[in-house]
Amino acid sequence: MKHAARKFKLLPGSELLRAGVWWRVPQGLLKTLIKRFATREELSRRAGKTTYVWKSRRLRAVAIYESRFERVPDLFRARRLPPRRSYYVQEGKYVWPVRGEPGDPVPGSRPHRVRNAD
Repeated sequence: MKHAARKFKLLPGSELLRAGVWWRVPQGLLKTLIKRFATREELSRRAGKTTYVWKSRRLRAVAIYESRFERVPDLFRARRLPPRRSYYVQEGKYVWPVRGEPGDPVPGSRPHRVRNAD
């Protein structure tokens, strides 16, 4: 796959939507695709559209990822995703980073400060 073809435009006919490609892509790209499929699934659900296409792609990509690399977080393995605003970052921490560990802080984000009610 050429570098220019790695753009994450998941349009019909995109090479990144094919399961055969998922067996060859690097680990980081496959992680990103799983998160993108989860996001598309949630956006479809919010719009009242069918989520079957994105759910089946996500679950197939999860199975390929687990057979090639390691176990995927339970969030992405679930048959039905919990509604979230972002499947990348939650409360200033990465859900499943490409590098590092889950829960690592996002660079440049500040922790939420709670004011005293004095």
